[in-house]
Amino acid sequence: MSRIRTGFYYRFSPAHLDKQRCRVWLCGWLAIALLLFGSPSAASASTHRYSEAGDRVLWRSLQTLRDEHQTAWQIVFYKRMKAGETDSLNLRLVGFPGGAELTRQPLTISTRDGQTWTAFPVTDTPLPNTAGEYDLRPVMFELNGNPAIELYLPTAEPLKLTVPPFVIQEWKTVAQKAS
Repeated sequence: MSRIRTGFYYRFSPAHLDKQRCRVWLCGWLAIALLLFGSPSAASASTHRYSEAGDRVLWRSLQTLRDEHQTAWQIVFYKRMKAGETDSLNLRLVGFPGGAELTRQPLTISTRDGQTWTAFPVTDTPLPNTAGEYDLRPVMFELNGNPAIELYLPTAEPLKLTVPPFVIQEWKTVAQKAS
């Protein structure tokens, strides 16, 4: 009987409760640290480098975003370099078969604060009707900060695709890459 009481009283003694409290606090802080530092952030860049023939290098960012009708689009932003110089800075939009068909018209790009650009199609690349490729060099040089932008896709019935700030940051990372 005295063993049970001793054990019972020990579990609720101030010394034992302080140890438990310390363990709880330590576990809580450890969980917070793991959440903050243990997982990659949504804004971490996902850029890739590909060596091409000769002295050509391709840097790219790949994302899948949804338009206003929740249709998925593959968004490929890439920089092609030759001999250490930027050869092209393009955005390729790829819809899925049976989806909206892109016309060979310019892409309209705007920010919420009213800046607007026109990106012209790159015509030397044969693409299916659900894909389009546009020169983004002028846009990337003039775009200040990392605002969300809206792409107005040139389809029979115009579609809007919102590109979040973390994707713009990723594009800027690609645009600044050296060979």
